[in-house]
Amino acid sequence: MDYKFECIHCGQRMSATDDLFGTKSVCPSCNRPFVIPFPNSTRQPAKRMSEEVIYTDQNVSVTTSRLIISETTYALRNITSVKTTVEPAKRGCATILVIVGPLILFGSIVNEGGANFIGGLMIFLILVGAGILWFIASKNVYYVSIASSSGEAKALASKDRSYIKKVVDAINEAIVRYN
Repeated sequence: MDYKFECIHCGQRMSATDDLFGTKSVCPSCNRPFVIPFPNSTRQPAKRMSEEVIYTDQNVSVTTSRLIISETTYALRNITSVKTTVEPAKRGCATILVIVGPLILFGSIVNEGGANFIGGLMIFLILVGAGILWFIASKNVYYVSIASSSGEAKALASKDRSYIKKVVDAINEAIVRYN
């Protein structure tokens, strides 16, 4: 005979046969482990503790039950993992400028004539200088990537690695406290 019960973590309704009572299982909805209760069990799902703020700033709020980034709210129970991901800085054009500059200078040296050399030297300095400045100014972009049963999303982006690490650490702490 099937017995109906609810997941103690998320409230998902399920059923089990009497030979499974007392065994460990995993909820198909929230993927959390639980023990299939006996039909005469009077144990009610535990009341959730009050929401505790773990981290907050101008754009992010992490609590023991949710994550709010800008105008988007994520239920903590739906987040399966969180990590920092990196998008390397785009430095291809800067590299091309630094390579083309010496080629132009070399071309002006090979072609005899003072005007060609001076013009080539100026173009060399401009291109190499711009390439170096571009290279220095370009920075990696760091993301807070959260995964759920519906996939992975880049929830927050910043060029400040330590800021992203703080947010990821706060979300991980909230996940640990939530469980």
